[in-house]
Amino acid sequence: MRFFNIFKRRELDCQEVRDVSSDFIDGDVSDKQKARIAFHLERCGPCTAFVNTLKATVELLRSAPDAELPARFKQRIRDSLGDQRV
Repeated sequence: MRFFNIFKRRELDCQEVRDVSSDFIDGDVSDKQKARIAFHLERCGPCTAFVNTLKATVELLRSAPDAELPARFKQRIRDSLGDQRV
């Protein structure tokens, strides 16, 4: 029996689920990874709450109207980056 346990896929832990939750919400995970995350979420209330809250936040931000940043703010960002280019 112990021999077969090495072939079992380890269940994701909470930190792993939270680390990939944005990709999960965006649909940027494989079907296999999606199933593993869904399996964890079925059994973990705190992670389910985390993912649902993140999903609601993303939807709210996506529905917000675009806003132009003030020129002064943009300049402060450029100044703080110095020679670094993003």
